[in-house]
Amino acid sequence: MGYFLPDDLKEAVRYIGAIDWFAEEFSLTIKLETLPDELVRCTIKVRKYLRNVSPYTNEINSYIHIDDWGHPQKSYLFSCSIKTASVENNKMIERTDNNGFTLHGETDKFSIYPRDAVECLAEAVEIKRLNDDFHYVLAYCARSPKIYVEAPEELEILAGLNAAAPLQKHPHTNLYELPGFYLPWQEMVVRWFPRGTSRTEP
Repeated sequence: MGYFLPDDLKEAVRYIGAIDWFAEEFSLTIKLETLPDELVRCTIKVRKYLRNVSPYTNEINSYIHIDDWGHPQKSYLFSCSIKTASVENNKMIERTDNNGFTLHGETDKFSIYPRDAVECLAEAVEIKRLNDDFHYVLAYCARSPKIYVEAPEELEILAGLNAAAPLQKHPHTNLYELPGFYLPWQEMVVRWFPRGTSRTEP
């Protein structure tokens, strides 16, 4: 099929054919809690169930990156773990960049055989503003990724992707899902602000 495609599309086909990891399940869970001084505690939980779809053994680790914005309450990393059917690693290696304003947590790398799967979990707390958002970029292909949001009634929630993809929201809860196939490096966004205020307010 690639023989009849334009050169640009051939490159896209080669790119998809060279993908090593596929997220059979992915969820981003955000819990928002209001704090004094118009701040919000944003608890972030990430779960990735990844399968090595390449014909080779590949290394992978669990990781999470957050920011500290200099508020009186500090952002912090809570946990990071990775496990297979036979092995689990809960040891988190922490480091900071940008003079302490970017926090990184990661595990050691695991070697995963072709067709085998691995589960990566991570949790952190980022202190944000009352009118703010959280961005997450998934570096893997994924099947129907989900965003769960738990927030107090006084906050209005918007969630979605930077791509023009149809995002389905559960009618009774703040659960958002992108049906179908999700390509790497698209950005998930959870946006919140006080109800009754303008969405264009800075």
